[in-house]
Amino acid sequence: MRLFLAIELPESVKKKLEKELFDIKSFYPYFNWVSWENYHITLHFYGDKQDDEKIKKKLKDALFDQESFYLYSSKFDVFVSKKIVVYLGFKREKKSSNCLVK
Repeated sequence: MRLFLAIELPESVKKKLEKELFDIKSFYPYFNWVSWENYHITLHFYGDKQDDEKIKKKLKDALFDQESFYLYSSKFDVFVSKKIVVYLGFKREKKSSNCLVK
């Protein structure tokens, strides 16, 4: 089983991306394009793993009760080899802190 940690994109964002990619997809129809329904942001690729329950437990423990936050795109790159990979770099919002450091 191929296992990865990803952020699911809202359907409206996926459709907007698909619209933006229309001309490129038309120009390169021989590429095996991923369906817009499968667009996501991969945070980490674990590879082929058989014991996914251990990883899922660690992730649940690490992410449980975490505050939500905003991500802002900061970099963009395209890599072409056997497939096309679009790389987006993100920065997380900085938390403002009203507490004093002692």
